[in-house]
Amino acid sequence: MDVKDFEKTGFKIVKKLIEPGAFLAHCESLEKSKKLTKSNELPGSQSLRNDPFFHDYMLDLLPEIEEHTGIKLHKSYCFIHSYSEGNMLKSHYDRPSCEISVLISLGHSNKPWPFGIMDKNEHPHSIIL
Repeated sequence: MDVKDFEKTGFKIVKKLIEPGAFLAHCESLEKSKKLTKSNELPGSQSLRNDPFFHDYMLDLLPEIEEHTGIKLHKSYCFIHSYSEGNMLKSHYDRPSCEISVLISLGHSNKPWPFGIMDKNEHPHSIIL
């Protein structure tokens, strides 16, 4: 796998990293069991930190993410966030423990939303996940 994209920009788009079925089923069970909590960061959205299912899946993905980045990585934490139509997360910098993040889109109800990211040279990019 070519790491040049990641080295140049600080991010890389990897299509079909996962099969979303198990993720979606688990998210539905979290929602039904009321384990997702209202987000303080973004009204109308829900989140959950360090869920065991996603934590284990993250560890399984670690070798593949290392191949895409060319960096030996260490797990720090797992965070899931469910956005609703009309949500807009304000521009921000993630904390140092998010130095390397994996964003996985599990789908959308209407049209896809763009995700904004700054590259290593502070140039903005709008990406449809």
